Amino acid sequence: MLQIFTPGHFFHPEYVYICATVFGDFLDTPYELHTGTDCSSWILRQGAAKIRLGNCLFPETAPETFFQLSRLAPNGKTLEAKNFRGHPLMTLQAAEEDANALPDLLGTIFFLLTAFEDACNLPRDEHDRLLPEQTWLYRNSLLFRAVADELLEELVHRLASVGITIPIRNPSHAVVYSCDVDTPFHWHHLSPRRFVRVVAGALLKRRNISEAARMLLSRLDAARDPYFSFATICDTLAECGIKGNFYFMGGASSLKYDTPYDLNSPPLQRLRDNLLQQGHQIGFHPSYHSSDNEEIFFRELQCLRHWSPEPVCEGRQHYLRFKGSATWRMWEKYGLICDSSLAYSHALGFRCGTARKFGVYDLEQRRSLSLKEQPLLCMDGTLIEAAPPLSEDAFALTRQLHETVCHYGGSMTVLWHNSSLSAPEKFRHFTELLSQLCR
Repeated sequence: MLQIFTPGHFFHPEYVYICATVFGDFLDTPYELHTGTDCSSWILRQGAAKIRLGNCLFPETAPETFFQLSRLAPNGKTLEAKNFRGHPLMTLQAAEEDANALPDLLGTIFFLLTAFEDACNLPRDEHDRLLPEQTWLYRNSLLFRAVADELLEELVHRLASVGITIPIRNPSHAVVYSCDVDTPFHWHHLSPRRFVRVVAGALLKRRNISEAARMLLSRLDAARDPYFSFATICDTLAECGIKGNFYFMGGASSLKYDTPYDLNSPPLQRLRDNLLQQGHQIGFHPSYHSSDNEEIFFRELQCLRHWSPEPVCEGRQHYLRFKGSATWRMWEKYGLICDSSLAYSHALGFRCGTARKFGVYDLEQRRSLSLKEQPLLCMDGTLIEAAPPLSEDAFALTRQLHETVCHYGGSMTVLWHNSSLSAPEKFRHFTELLSQLCR
């Protein structure tokens, strides 16, 4: 059996988590964990075979500096080993590191899976989200690489080089479609006064009779509303042979960033029944101010659970507003199984260094949670920012992500809002993108 000796004792809960995740969940190999005394390295041993791995993330001699990123170099440590595309691997390194220091494979994977930088004092945007430009992956041009998976593969190769054979079992790859239902309607749900104003704007300001006619038709029939594109989405999913995850809001907490809608309105009740009948899943999309507010979070979740006849087990934060361990803790506390909020709103790629679903860790309370995280890799708005719809550049970006998922396993998780399909060009982009990914 593999014997693992940690760099020390202070970070024992963190060592237990990363070993359980890497050796237990990812590699499915038995091991025994021991407390070591060499603060600068891990020791992995099986019989007479032994290797050392570096440690720069866990400061055993100065644990109070754990969340001080200044002790880590902004640039990664480049290894001789390369990934499947021929690019050199990279790990974290200490700010003042010996040139001969061993690479910190396990610490780097921990850093990525735990959203470590969210717990540090880094600049955030106007929505209180971590800015991708401030992150280690972005600075080292690694967002389009599954760095955690690359280092997992390197760990297996290093063990094999000394005679410790652990077969790497990459999970099967899949395409996962999700839809955050921020607003199901464009015009159908408006109050009479508001509806009169928008129709008057179309007629009197823009002198657009056809637009006013579309508004009136949408008012009479929700299925004619340009945002109520669910039938088209479901037809596309059926053609691709996949099921979708539709995340609904159970309330609103911001007048500016949430659009209230009535789940018990006849169109949404029919939509719910149709989605479930076709085998799709209904999930939770908590509102803007819910990311660290338990009262709001619980109230909205209860509302959604009362509306859905099937269990509500997964979802994603509105605006991708993720507050690190505090957000994950709420998801676990109220019985949710899987979150899919970890992505950057203005940058595609592998924020967690993997497309695998993995168990999460509470950095504040220093404990493993039962909640799983399914990283989000591609979102409609982010992709459109990066490249024009239907352009070869746009398809090339998603192909690159998908090829990496196919190599290492996991889920190519895509978010495309129902409200993003009102323009024919965007709809064609959506259908062609999904068709390419599902071939």
